[in-house]
Amino acid sequence: MQRIETVGEITEDGQIIAPAPPGATPGRRRMIIMVETDVPMPASRPPLDLTAWEWEGWPAGCRFSREDLYDDTERG
Repeated sequence: MQRIETVGEITEDGQIIAPAPPGATPGRRRMIIMVETDVPMPASRPPLDLTAWEWEGWPAGCRFSREDLYDDTERG
């Protein structure tokens, strides 16, 4: 037995549409469905308006070893 919590939709013709969890095998199953009628659904949110930046790669021959970044006097 597997417990699945998801958000589904009841269509005008009485069908229930709900996504199956990853890894679920197809086929007919005996299901128990409990519909909460007094819980408000959260409003759908618009997509985030994010800014993308163009980044260039590091210069050729760029090194980041500790020896290249610090001299011996700054080691703790």
